[in-house]
Amino acid sequence: SATGLLVFGRAWATKESLRAFNVIDACFIAFILLTLISLGAHGLEAEINHRLFGFLALMVVVPYVCGRCFGRSSVLPKLQHLILMAGLAIMPMLLLDRLLMPAMVRGRLPIFGMDHGPLLVGILLAATLIAAYAWMLHAQAFKTGQGRRSLIAGLVFLCLVVVCLVWVSARGWLLAGVLGTLVATVVAGRVAFLKRIWLLAAVLLIATMSLKWLPVVDLQFGPVYSIAGRSLTTGLSMLLGEVAPVLDKATPVLGKASCRPIEKGVDSIAMRWTLYQEAIAIFLQKPWLGVGAGMFGWYSCTGPGGFPHSTVLQVLAELGVLGGGLFAALMVLSVMALMGRLRNANSGPERRAMTFIVSLFASVLVADQIYGNDLMAAAFWLLMGIAASMRSRPRPEGGTDA
Repeated sequence: SATGLLVFGRAWATKESLRAFNVIDACFIAFILLTLISLGAHGLEAEINHRLFGFLALMVVVPYVCGRCFGRSSVLPKLQHLILMAGLAIMPMLLLDRLLMPAMVRGRLPIFGMDHGPLLVGILLAATLIAAYAWMLHAQAFKTGQGRRSLIAGLVFLCLVVVCLVWVSARGWLLAGVLGTLVATVVAGRVAFLKRIWLLAAVLLIATMSLKWLPVVDLQFGPVYSIAGRSLTTGLSMLLGEVAPVLDKATPVLGKASCRPIEKGVDSIAMRWTLYQEAIAIFLQKPWLGVGAGMFGWYSCTGPGGFPHSTVLQVLAELGVLGGGLFAALMVLSVMALMGRLRNANSGPERRAMTFIVSLFASVLVADQIYGNDLMAAAFWLLMGIAASMRSRPRPEGGTDA
């Protein structure tokens, strides 16, 4: 309730910007209405759907409105600094948590006593990595003594963040964070090419050394690319029609035999690939309107409440081409708005902040195809709200280079 009051208070304070309605807002409202209609239509059948209305309000609408209100260029550098401070604060807390943890339960889970602690910590560390990387890209030349000290401090900080990402075994967020640095390298066009290359090489080297030499506490931390070799036979079988999907409620769409990876619950890559195939099979069976928001689990090995850990595949399976088209339009329009503001940025702090936001958007989008549920993707909807605010304010605010 307090959060809601703060959001609407901020919305009222910035009501002039909120009135600048644009095409991203229109697509977002259309997507919300479609989801509401779908939830209502299937609400009597799915016992869990009453919770999804709350998820839609608190993890989709509220983050979008926050981004819409707080997405001004003058605010974004403060957001970048806040994330840097939060990332700096979380690392000694992680060390303390490890030291206090009994030896017999050391490993991926839990962190701070929560089963999904690594994922919560991972998103903060990935955002911190991208924020620090964008800051170093746009920092002044490291030629003076003070500049060289800042360079060393920045590299040490980057190293610590990457090591912590490996340490907590947040595989998806490690991948997303490194991808974010790659995107930042590409979009920071005004930064000297050699500076971008050696900074990226430093991050990749740190990540490689951490993966190679840190103790492996997660037995399934193996190469992410193993998904390709492991899934090739099954994927081709489905595409060639050897595995016939059957869309029947409370029955796995690909048959009970496909549930073995999920029943074993050991290999998260194989589990996700099963979920991806189920989402594709469901979409092919009901391509136009899908099976209904929140209904994926009824046709999956997961059972009611399950989701395919991919926002794109979930939207296609549950809302069909109509929902998928709106979701795709939102992503494309958001990227265009963010890139347009980055190109027009005329001050150092604004360019640094926009490099961070564009790269974070790409990072979150990738992570949402590993962990994501479209009704719980708060970070994604926050960034989309920021993109909508950029479209409403096409001309950058003035300023001078820092």
